[in-house]
Amino acid sequence: MVVLEGEPFDAIAEMAQGWDMRYDQLEGGRNVCALTQIDLGGVEIGLERVERTVLVRGTPPAGSIVFGLSAEPGTPTIYRGRHADPDTLIYQVSTEDLDVRFRGPLLSFVVAAWARRHRIEITAICHRNDDQPAIT
Repeated sequence: MVVLEGEPFDAIAEMAQGWDMRYDQLEGGRNVCALTQIDLGGVEIGLERVERTVLVRGTPPAGSIVFGLSAEPGTPTIYRGRHADPDTLIYQVSTEDLDVRFRGPLLSFVVAAWARRHRIEITAICHRNDDQPAIT
C-alpha cells in the first residue's frame, strides 16, 4: 500500500510504477495532492486527489486495462477532450495514450494482463444512468 498526503503533485507521477506518465498543472498556485494505492495482486485500486486542474498524459502498464471514475460529484473531468459526467466510467487499454484532465479526487482501477487471462473475464460495457453510451 502506498499513501502520500500533502505532497506536490509531481510526486504522484514518480510513484506510478509501470506507467509512463506526464503531469502538467493547468491552473496557477500551489497544487497539493494525495495518493492512496492498494495492490491486490493483479488489480490495483488508487485514489488520487489534486487541488488544481492537471492534465495527465502517458500510457498505463503494458497489457493492462484502466478504469476511472470521479470520486466526488461536481468535480470536472475531461477524458480525451470530452466532458465526463460524475457517473461516467472511463476506461482505456494500455495500447492507448491517456489524456485526462481533472481536479479533485479520481478513483482508478488497473487490471493487469495476467489477471485478465487467468482470474477474471471483463466485458467493458459502460453506460451512464440515463442509458446514453459512455465516452468511447
